[in-house]
Amino acid sequence: MASQNFDAALRRCGHDGRVTNVAAGLRPPADWEMTVTRPVKTVLIVDDDGPSRTVLSIVCGSRGHTVIEAASGADALAIATSRRPDLILLDVSLPDMSGLEVCSRVREAGLDTPIVMLSGHADPADVSRGLRLGADDYLTKPYELRELVARMEQHLWESWQAA
Repeated sequence: MASQNFDAALRRCGHDGRVTNVAAGLRPPADWEMTVTRPVKTVLIVDDDGPSRTVLSIVCGSRGHTVIEAASGADALAIATSRRPDLILLDVSLPDMSGLEVCSRVREAGLDTPIVMLSGHADPADVSRGLRLGADDYLTKPYELRELVARMEQHLWESWQAA
């Protein structure tokens, strides 16, 4: 009975009940939901693994963000200083330099862009080092995409509020 009532309510709202983006857990807004307008944010995704960059790009794009990709630390530094993204998702393991070094150099350049480190290293010492070097957050792989989205949005919201 409850399932039938739920299905009927979905049809009245014009919703077919399907999730539109399973990876990010998104669904179309219902009539009663209010849209909050905020400026489009730019996210720099730094990862040498192409498929990982693609997944992160899809997730960020589905949230309405503009995405810039970099496959190396040198590219990330050049883009971060010239384009000044609103958030950086930074893998620790890069081919030319450590993501920790990239993080440190971004901070030395005077950028206060939120940085979320993504790493396969779950050692608490690595996490502590990343945070000491200026990262705002640190997620270890494998991570839940919903958790990443929640943390990303929190950092973007805080930086938007501070501006």
